[in-house]
Amino acid sequence: KFLNYILPKSKMGSSLLASTITGVINVFLTTPLWNGTRRIMESDPQPSKPISLPCINDEKKQVNVSVLPLKPEPNLWEMMYQIANDEGLLQLWHGTVSSLLLVSNPAIQYFLYEQIRVWILGIKNRRGSGGANGSMQLTAMEAFVFGALSKTVATVIT
Repeated sequence: KFLNYILPKSKMGSSLLASTITGVINVFLTTPLWNGTRRIMESDPQPSKPISLPCINDEKKQVNVSVLPLKPEPNLWEMMYQIANDEGLLQLWHGTVSSLLLVSNPAIQYFLYEQIRVWILGIKNRRGSGGANGSMQLTAMEAFVFGALSKTVATVIT
């Protein structure tokens, strides 16, 4: 009974809810990966202990040269462990709130597109202007224009 109470009755409402939930799950699963990747890309390579290498100079004499090799960069899992260990586990989800706000954009876009599509198909149906086989569909141009319009409105709203 509880699910019947909270779930929308319309197919569009259910679709909007499902896409929003999917987006939220995606944000919570991928934010730690993005934060680890960002830290790897922003980190400076750290030199390790100097080593001496034999080298031959112009006078054919062997000279020892001191070199500072770079430490290998940590992989994603090592970086995520380092962030959690040094700054706390919740730091892996830094930036989640702003990402969750962005989840609403495609959900609103899809909802608006479906509303426009149903409205236009209703008008076509009343006029009796179905295709050659009587099916009600949007033309490619209509789908493009309505998609662009719904994207514009969703972007302005979010």
